[in-house]
Amino acid sequence: MGEIRDRVSEAIEKIRAVDPAYRSFVTVCEERALQAAEKLERAMQGLSQEEARRRFPLAGLVFAVKDNLCVEGVRTTAASHILENYISPYSATAVVRLEEAGAICVGKTNMDEFAMGQTTTTGAFGATKNPRYPELSAGGSSGGSAAAVALGLVDFALGSDTGGSIRQPAALCGVVGLKPAYGAVSRYGLISYASAFDVIGPLTRTVSEARMIYSVIARPHELDASMRDATYFQTSTEDNKDQKCSGASVDQDGSTRESMNAQSSSKVNSGRLRVGVLGGETSAVAAVLRKNPTFCEKYEIRYIELPMLEYAVATYYILACAQAASNLARYDGVRYGFRAEGYETLDQMYEMTRAEGFSPEVQRRIRMGRFVLGQESYHDWYEQAARVRRRIYDQVQEALAGVDVIVSETLARPYPRADFAGDSEAFLNGYEQDKLTVLANLCGLPAISVPVEAAGDDAPLGIMVTANAGREAAMFEVAERLAAPFTPCVKGGPAHE
Repeated sequence: MGEIRDRVSEAIEKIRAVDPAYRSFVTVCEERALQAAEKLERAMQGLSQEEARRRFPLAGLVFAVKDNLCVEGVRTTAASHILENYISPYSATAVVRLEEAGAICVGKTNMDEFAMGQTTTTGAFGATKNPRYPELSAGGSSGGSAAAVALGLVDFALGSDTGGSIRQPAALCGVVGLKPAYGAVSRYGLISYASAFDVIGPLTRTVSEARMIYSVIARPHELDASMRDATYFQTSTEDNKDQKCSGASVDQDGSTRESMNAQSSSKVNSGRLRVGVLGGETSAVAAVLRKNPTFCEKYEIRYIELPMLEYAVATYYILACAQAASNLARYDGVRYGFRAEGYETLDQMYEMTRAEGFSPEVQRRIRMGRFVLGQESYHDWYEQAARVRRRIYDQVQEALAGVDVIVSETLARPYPRADFAGDSEAFLNGYEQDKLTVLANLCGLPAISVPVEAAGDDAPLGIMVTANAGREAAMFEVAERLAAPFTPCVKGGPAHE
């Protein structure tokens, strides 16, 4: 015994030695992690190897948590001055389930403030550097989690994805990023940005690891009203065995619907999945697939277009910012968090607290949200965006009736640079990079980004595979065929290797 504690100690030493140059971590919880390792070792004493694997399938793996996910007794800031000294009294459900499975949390990772950004530069604790591609941004808003995995500091990390915040940094840092279907993973313990879009998911080294972590955290939870119907978990997470044969998926309102017709089911059961390439034969993804003849022989390749994609970014930002304005109204200096000094009236306290506590990007999105929710603009903006969202969803479902998965680039070009300028114009231009990732959030679908082998100067850094909810097995299978092998950026690799 003591092996798990040694692994945790090694991981923490590596974080302290390597991470100051990259700023992937905000908080390292050494004492808590070592206590958890000792507790796990005691619990495993006397168990057979088979019983230990059954009860603790993630025993000894070290992981990090994005700093908008609560961990009991640990500072949880959402990378904002307004929560700079907040200590969470409880842990998020996803964290609890990972720790129950034997994984050890060693710290909290850097992010864009309140998950609002694509570069991990808007937070209060400095920007995260991209360890794999120094000329590029680390991506956001889960850039700290992606960088920590890419550096080999942890075995995996948790992030949150509202419009691509797991998949974009995964693509930019060369790791795997999984956004589960909305309602598949409990959001209890997540500091919300936009409640109708937020999803918790893992960033890992390989697709098989992402699938393993997903199987642990994707279960019903009585404290989360947004969870999917119980039948979804029976077909989608039970040992990850039966998804390939499941044609049932769950709509955004939680009702069960048949998402795949009989022809689709027969295709899946016959083992020849239909892969829809978004953007046609001239797309960068099509070029990557042509360089992989084995893939093209195994799967039926079809080329698809989504005309409503043109409206995805505008629709997403109208709806997401409206929800953000509502969610962030609680940070007023009254109940908890930062409170400005020198005010004379209650209104001044609100104004000064939010002006000093929120970054310009968070203030920008709150103002946008308040505008679209205003009495004079609600009908023309918010209600219209909700209708367009439904049309986008219908078009994506129509496409998925003809294919089993959709593959595309993860990021729209140009990719964000390391010298990203944080002015208003730069952020507005950056919103366009969400063009491909927001589709899965608008439609509540699972999607995974994987790094691919270079196919020339124009090759995408990451390819995204999207499927219908309940069809995760097809998504994982195709992603695993496309993913390039993982190589840590720092010699020595993760603690358990």
